[in-house]
Order: sequence, then structure tokens, then C-alpha cells
Amino acid sequence: MIYPTIHANGTTKERLLEAIEGASLALKIAEEKLAQTAPNGRDYYPQGAYAFQLAVEEHSRRMRKLVDVGCELQELAEKIALRWMPTRSILHSYSPNTSFTSSWSMLFSFGSTGTLPLI
Repeated sequence: MIYPTIHANGTTKERLLEAIEGASLALKIAEEKLAQTAPNGRDYYPQGAYAFQLAVEEHSRRMRKLVDVGCELQELAEKIALRWMPTRSILHSYSPNTSFTSSWSMLFSFGSTGTLPLI
């Protein structure tokens, strides 16, 4: 999966995460609604012995697709949450006497949890 680059001319990390959270919530509603369409054996027995089994398999595939999209959204949110955008103040605090490595290590100082509660 390719992830967005967080930068000054792009969408903010916060806005991206808000959009993913909204999509995740909508997806949860879709999962609940789709679950209500689960096949009922009474609706399939006139079609033969295997019709209900096939309907259940088809329904399961549809449900799995929604779950897969939810997993992708979660992965995307986690990657975005861990991305950083160097702030102007950090970049301007760089001095030529500071080593390149220590300057970049300042930029990578973010929380240790690395998780984002979405759903």
C-alpha cells in the first residue's frame, strides 16, 4: 500500500486521520446493515439443497470485503499517525555546529505508542 506524504503543501495529518475515521465509522455501519441481509434458509430451500449454502458463502464474501477495507483503513491510519512533518521552528533551530544525525534524531521524536484508536 502506498501512503501519503505529509508535507506543507499537502493535506494535514489531522485532516487525513479525520477522513479515515469518518470512513471507518461509515464502514462499521455498512457492516451492521450488511449483516442484516444474511441469508435465511426459508428463503432458499425451494431452490434445492445447496442454494442456502451458496447464499451463505456469497454473503460471507461480501462481509469479508468490508472487513478487508476496514483493515486497510486501519493500516493507513497507523502509518499516517506515525509520519511526521518537520515544523518550521525545528528546522530553523538547526545550527551548522549541530551534527546532521542529531538534527534528524530531533525530528523523529514522537510518541512511543504508535497506535491510533479509530473504531
